[in-house]
Amino acid sequence: MQKNNNLDFINDWLTFIIKFLYQNKQNSAYFETMLLRLENYYSIKNKKEMNSMLMELRSILSTSSIELRIKLDDALREKFNLSFKDISPIKKSNQFLTEKQNSEVEFIKDWSLTIINFLKSIHNLEVSFLLDNEQIFSEEVKRKYLMETSPSIYIKGLRMVFNDINEMALDLSLQLQVELNKLLLSKFEKDLNFYSTSLSKKVRQIIKRGEIKNPNEFRLLQSRAELIYENEELKTELTEINKLMVSYEEDGRAEV
Repeated sequence: MQKNNNLDFINDWLTFIIKFLYQNKQNSAYFETMLLRLENYYSIKNKKEMNSMLMELRSILSTSSIELRIKLDDALREKFNLSFKDISPIKKSNQFLTEKQNSEVEFIKDWSLTIINFLKSIHNLEVSFLLDNEQIFSEEVKRKYLMETSPSIYIKGLRMVFNDINEMALDLSLQLQVELNKLLLSKFEKDLNFYSTSLSKKVRQIIKRGEIKNPNEFRLLQSRAELIYENEELKTELTEINKLMVSYEEDGRAEV
């Protein structure tokens, strides 16, 4: 009975935190999936996976802003009379990144810090968000979360930061995006759109279809063309985009 009660509490605890993050972070689809996973783990009384999910949330919160963590702790104290750190997963030790994992971590770190440093040079941006994310890549944070979670969960957290930083950069003006992409292309031979799943997928769909259907698609390809026109490796893609744009303009459908 005590074990079941403990499992019930963990389920309530995790559900509360996931719903809180769902309401306060942009990646809603990710947290919807987490809720479904938790429901399944709880239904089959899989305490091991529920403990792993607690470690996963720990990693996610490590990449969140200080303001969000304080807000969550206030909500947890009001609901459970406990803070997040009061309920900890089983600690592990001697966990090391594989060579492949370390390569991914180093790339994410290098790419993200390049963008963060660029964004920090733009004075009207929220600096606290950038500083919070910059801290995530410190060796101290890395050691802490490898000890308290696992390499896979640590990397999953970094990937979320990677995506958040890319999306923030994609909200910049076209002029600043072009400037940043030149920097990224010179350093990594890839640009923001290469890692923007939604935009890259949409561009690929239009090229595969072989036709621009509306002004929004025309503007999307136009922006993409301006971003990649100096990249020799993307010359084939640029040629395909230009063909579609010319055809669309010749049909008299492009907006002036």
